[in-house]
Amino acid sequence: MTLPHIWEAAMVKLNTSIVGVLGLFLLISCNQEEYYQKEYLTPYNKSLSDVPQPQDLSKPGEIANNPSNNNPTEVIPTPTPLVIVTPTPTPTPIPTVIEPVTPTVTPTPIVTPTPIVTPDPTPSDFVTPTPTPTINKVLVQERFIQNATQAKKVDILWVIDNSGSMGNDQENLGQNFNVFIRDFIQKDIDFKMAVTTTDDRPEFNGREICGESKLSLEKAKQNQNQFITDFGNCVKVGSYGSGWEKGLNGMYQYLKNNANHFLRPDAYLVVIVLSDEEDQSNLEVQAYANSLINYKPQGGLIKYYGIISTFLTSIYGAERIGNRYMQMRDLVGGSISDIKSDFYQTLTDFGESILNLTKSFAIAHRPSSDITVKVNGVKIETGWTYDSQNRSILFDDNHIPNAGDEILLEFLVEQP
Repeated sequence: MTLPHIWEAAMVKLNTSIVGVLGLFLLISCNQEEYYQKEYLTPYNKSLSDVPQPQDLSKPGEIANNPSNNNPTEVIPTPTPLVIVTPTPTPTPIPTVIEPVTPTVTPTPIVTPTPIVTPDPTPSDFVTPTPTPTINKVLVQERFIQNATQAKKVDILWVIDNSGSMGNDQENLGQNFNVFIRDFIQKDIDFKMAVTTTDDRPEFNGREICGESKLSLEKAKQNQNQFITDFGNCVKVGSYGSGWEKGLNGMYQYLKNNANHFLRPDAYLVVIVLSDEEDQSNLEVQAYANSLINYKPQGGLIKYYGIISTFLTSIYGAERIGNRYMQMRDLVGGSISDIKSDFYQTLTDFGESILNLTKSFAIAHRPSSDITVKVNGVKIETGWTYDSQNRSILFDDNHIPNAGDEILLEFLVEQP
């Protein structure tokens, strides 16, 4: 046999041996794995006692003392110990406790707004302030001669509001007129009266509703009851007149048309207005006061009385406060009463006040100081009073000057 054939045969045997060894190893490995699988698995339909128990392998690598083992030379391989890997438990996370933080609140600062100052507009022209007028006081003297034999005379003009709201007031005036006039009749006061309205429409403006042909001392002496009835009818001038009440204008127009036959130079002139409205005449009050003074240049013989609204009971009523009538009273003297007061008492007071004029000495100016009274040059401290409303000196009954005596009144008067 040649060398190549010997080599080839040797290689064949070597390969066969290697294959056999590998096959034996694979067989042992398979049997061992199958053994563990069969010996330690318990079928579901057998109890634990029916399952063959594993051999007592006290010493791995020795022959088991098992009579059923027919092959005593069989060496049970040492099993690879089962490594039980205990899984590392996932640690329970410890919650992080967040301490509550109390927020620090910074208060909103209070900001005081800066005031906006609007600059005064620059005037286009420089305005010189009006200086306060200096008030001077001058000494005034008024003289009177007492004439006891001369009868006192009074001329009375009634100016009656004939607008829509005056019907009841006209009725009250007529019903209470007797308390006003009775003392005039009893004391034989030489009076005469006339009636006009506040209506300035052409057919009524200053028109005489009634005059001395019905309203005089002579007519009262003839028939007192008829005289009082006539007066009540005369003052019922109706309530269909103009709603633009012009009492001062009615007075002015009547005197302008009738002064020649109505006014007497030595008589007192008394104007009495009845109205629940403010005067709405065109001129200033001072102009109407001056017109009266022109009829009595000697002064002190003019007085103004008013039964008017001096306050309002409701803002929804038809009446308004008669401020212009009160201003007229202040300029010439006289008296004012509210139209809502008792007519009986009002007419009683007016009658007494007018009667006092016949035994007093009226002052033409408004005194701004105490008054000095002298009779025949002798200063009189007592026995007389000053009536500020009528602006007159009234002597007591026991101190009335004698006929022919001279009465001198001295006082200061403000003049701008």
